[in-house]
Amino acid sequence: MPAFRHRHLLLLTEDVALAQHIEQALAGYQLNHLLHTFTDMHQYQASALGPGVEAKPMARIDLCLIAYLGDSERCRRTVEELRLLPRWRSVPLVILMEGDNPTQRRLLYQFGANSVLRFPLRFDGLRELIRTMDNYWFDVVTLPPASHLE
Repeated sequence: MPAFRHRHLLLLTEDVALAQHIEQALAGYQLNHLLHTFTDMHQYQASALGPGVEAKPMARIDLCLIAYLGDSERCRRTVEELRLLPRWRSVPLVILMEGDNPTQRRLLYQFGANSVLRFPLRFDGLRELIRTMDNYWFDVVTLPPASHLE
């Protein structure tokens, strides 16, 4: 089994409670990944500018979680925008979606989502989902090396 490596996860959501629950789920399985939570990509990119003249280097994101619960159109637009940028083409995009709308799910995949997961209603379901997602994306799947992502 390979040694544990801290991963950088980007969470795009406006739901503060969901962000806290995801942090707790990661901690519950001792997954010490670095979770960067922002309301949208513009806020994430603006965070790199900081107060100075020179931009701070942005962390290499290993996985992006998009969780605009109840707003599948915003999820779709975000996926579409990210897939247009070379830096994000190889980063797995995982969408958390409420309900089971096959049309919206199909659109998300067509625009470049790697996984669309039904958002669980209970915390224990979210914990299990985070553990399974971590195992799949970081232990089972072979992702491109960092040098090919930038």
